[in-house]
Amino acid sequence: MRIRFFGQRNILGGGFFFSEFSRAARELAVVGSWIEEIDPDSPEQLSKAIQSSKADDLNIWFWAHRGIAKVRGLNVVWAIFESTRLPEPYLDLLMGNSTLLWVPSAWGRDVLLAHGVSADRVDVVPEGVCSRNFHPFLREPRPVRPSPFKFMAIGKFEERKGLRQLLEGFGQAFSAASDVELYIKADYFLDHERKRTELEAVVKASGLQNIRLVFGTLSSADMLALYCLADAFVFPSRAEGWGLPLIEALACGVPAITTFHSGHTEYLSSVRDDVMLIEHDFEPITDPDYVRWWPSRNADHGLWAKPDPATIARCMREMIDSYPLMSRRALRASEVIRERFDWSRSAARAFQSLCARGLLKSYITSG
Repeated sequence: MRIRFFGQRNILGGGFFFSEFSRAARELAVVGSWIEEIDPDSPEQLSKAIQSSKADDLNIWFWAHRGIAKVRGLNVVWAIFESTRLPEPYLDLLMGNSTLLWVPSAWGRDVLLAHGVSADRVDVVPEGVCSRNFHPFLREPRPVRPSPFKFMAIGKFEERKGLRQLLEGFGQAFSAASDVELYIKADYFLDHERKRTELEAVVKASGLQNIRLVFGTLSSADMLALYCLADAFVFPSRAEGWGLPLIEALACGVPAITTFHSGHTEYLSSVRDDVMLIEHDFEPITDPDYVRWWPSRNADHGLWAKPDPATIARCMREMIDSYPLMSRRALRASEVIRERFDWSRSAARAFQSLCARGLLKSYITSG
C-alpha cells in the first residue's frame, strides 16, 4: 500500500502545516515508511504520481487541488477554510473527489454539515503546534508591570486579521502612553512591498508613535525569540482555519487576548479560562483579498467576526492591570496546548480516523 501526501513545504502557514504533519506521520512505525510526498504544483511530480497511482493507494491532499481528479486511489482531503459559506467550485471539488474530509475543528465540521455534507464523510482532525520549537522555557520572569509593556500581533496584513480594529483599540487605550508598545509582524506572502507600504501608511495615519513594525522571514528560533520578547499577544482575527500564530504564542506561555470564533476555537476551548476574549459581532465578507482566493458564483461569501475595538482597548488595559495573574494562567495554558496539540497528536488522530474507517491495510507477521 502506498500513502501519498499531496502538499508543499514552504514558509507559509500551510507549508509549515504540511512539513510538521508529514514529519510526525513518518515517525509512526511501519505506516510512516509507506508515505511519499508529492508537490502537486510540480508538473513533473504530479504527472509521475498520476502514472504510477493504483486503485488501492491512499491519497491525502493538504488542499483541494485540481489534480485530485486524475490520481487513482482513495482521496482524503483537508478542508481548511475561514468563512461560514463555502464557494460552490470549492465545495464541488471536495464532494466530487473525496472519500473522506478532514477538518481541523468542530466549527469547520459544522460548516460542512450546514452545506449538506454527510456527517459520515467528515472527521475532526486538529492541526498542531511544534512544541519542540515553541515553548515557555526561555521566557524571562516579568515584573508586576513590565516597562515598556510590549504587546505583539502576528498575521498577514489583510482585513481577515483584524489589524485595523487592533490599531483603533490600541489607540483608544494607549495613544499618549510612552511605556506601552505594540509590535506588529504582518508580512504578506504576495505583493509584499505594496502591502508593506499600505500598512506603514495606515500606521502613520493613526498618529500613534508607539507602534513597532517587524518584517522579514524568520527562523523558528527567531520566531521563538519574538514570542519571548512579547509581554502579551493580541489576536483580533475575524476568522481562521487554525490560527498558527496564536497557538504558537500560547505554547510559548505568552498571555493572550483573542477572538473566539472559527477554527481556533478548537484549541482555545481547552484554555478558554486562561485567555481574554474580544467581543465581536458578525458581518458579511466583502474583502477583495479574501474574494480573490475564494471566488464564488454569487456575491454571498459568508460571515466572519467583527471584533470590537472598544473591547480590545479594555482587554489590553486589563491585561496590564492583572498581569501577574494572566502570566500564571498563560503558563498553565502552555502546558495544556503543548500536551494536547503537539503535531504527533495530530498525526495519531489522522491515522486513527483512517483505521476506524478501514482505509489502512493491516499486516501481521510472525517471527
